Amino acid sequence: MNDRMKVWWGLDDGNVVGARRFCTHVGAVLIVHLAFATLLAQAQRHEGSFGTMKLSPIAKRLQELVGEGAKTPA
Repeated sequence: MNDRMKVWWGLDDGNVVGARRFCTHVGAVLIVHLAFATLLAQAQRHEGSFGTMKLSPIAKRLQELVGEGAKTPA
């Protein structure tokens, strides 16, 4: 993740001067990463097989819990 922040978001360009501005820039980048991760986690996925990988018992239970959470009204 450090490389992604440096290369894609330009945190090591030297364009941001001052500790306060740098910390604000890093915080904004982290918030955007969190927002995109949340959106991608909620996005509809293609139902199908991507290979012969088997889910562990923990992953199966998490998948069941996520399915139950989607069925309950908010």
